Amino acid sequence: MSSPFEPWRDRQAAIERLLEARRSGATLCQAAAAAGVHVATVCRWQAHDRTLRKALYDAEQQGCRQLALLPRPRPPSYVPCHPLCPACGALVVVRRAFGFLRFWGCSRWPLCAWASWRPRHPRDCPACGGPRYWSQSRLSIGCPGCGRRVPCE
Repeated sequence: MSSPFEPWRDRQAAIERLLEARRSGATLCQAAAAAGVHVATVCRWQAHDRTLRKALYDAEQQGCRQLALLPRPRPPSYVPCHPLCPACGALVVVRRAFGFLRFWGCSRWPLCAWASWRPRHPRDCPACGGPRYWSQSRLSIGCPGCGRRVPCE
């Protein structure tokens, strides 16, 4: 009769790689791939071993603290916007929905129903000539016409 499976004893090297990856800020899927096991296997190991579950939790918390210390690019609070509606050429105005959600819409509304949650970039797409829009994070610019996305200029 064989003894029950114990992850710490049977897969020590994989668990050490798993914990190290979690300490560096990897997700559970990324850490499992780094350890060479499937994420479902890691979940099963956690379900059967309370010590492993606690060690993975502590490693995750340490990884979160590490990631919080890294400098992140700060998106600009103001981005230049194209002043004209892409549908009719009238001026674009900033409106509010429900009193706090900001969106951009045509000043000729309801005659022109164009509106966007994202501000329009000042220059049109060089590939297709269509309007481009800032991303929500303001770190990239995308064109819905051709699907082209470029980092912030």
